[in-house]
Amino acid sequence: MNQLSPAEVLELFDQGVTAIADAAAEREGRAWHKTVVGEWSAHELARHLLAVCDWYHEWLDRAEAGDSSPPFPAKQLAGRNELAVLDLDELDGPDAVDQFVERAHDYRDRLLGMAESGRWDLPYGFANGVTTVGGHAGIAAGEWHLHAWDLRQSEHVPAAPDQLYLAVGDGMTRTQPGWKRAITRRVVARIAKRDPWTDLLERSGRKP
Repeated sequence: MNQLSPAEVLELFDQGVTAIADAAAEREGRAWHKTVVGEWSAHELARHLLAVCDWYHEWLDRAEAGDSSPPFPAKQLAGRNELAVLDLDELDGPDAVDQFVERAHDYRDRLLGMAESGRWDLPYGFANGVTTVGGHAGIAAGEWHLHAWDLRQSEHVPAAPDQLYLAVGDGMTRTQPGWKRAITRRVVARIAKRDPWTDLLERSGRKP
C-alpha cells in the first residue's frame, strides 16, 4: 500500500470540510431536527463535528508535548460523544457547522506546520491506539467525508475515494502489530482499487 504524501492527505481533509459546509448550506430552510445518523438530528451531528474537531486539537497538543498515549479507552468513545453533544446543546446546527469549519481550518494549518517541520510521523494517541500525526490526519479526512454523507442523506461521494480509503487505512493500520499491519495493508490496497467508498461506509456501520 503506497502511503500518500502530506499534501494529498491535506487535500482530502480540505475536501471533507468543504463537503460538510456545502451539505449544511443545502439544508437551509429544511428541517435540521430530522434524524440523519443513528438517533442524532442534523443539529446534534453538527455539534458532534465541532466536539470531535476540538478533541483533535487537544490530541495534537498532547502529541506535541510528547504524550502519545490514548486520551481515553475506545470503549468510552460512545459515551463521551453523547456528553460532548449535550455540552454544546446551546448551538443550533448552522452555528455549530460554522464553528466546526473555523476550527477544522485551524487544525489543517497546524497539520501543515507539522508536515513542513518534519513532524508528520510524530506519534499521536487517539481513542483506538497510537498512530502518527499524518496517519490521524487521514482518519480525520475519512470522518469528515462520512459525516458529509450523513448530512446529505447518502448523496455525498468523495472526489478521490481510493485515496481516501488509503489514507484512512494508513492511519488505522499503524495501531496494529507489524505482521498484522503488513497483511491488512495488502487488503486495503486491493479494496482501494475496487469499491472503496462503499466498503468504508459499510465498515463505519452505514448502509449505502
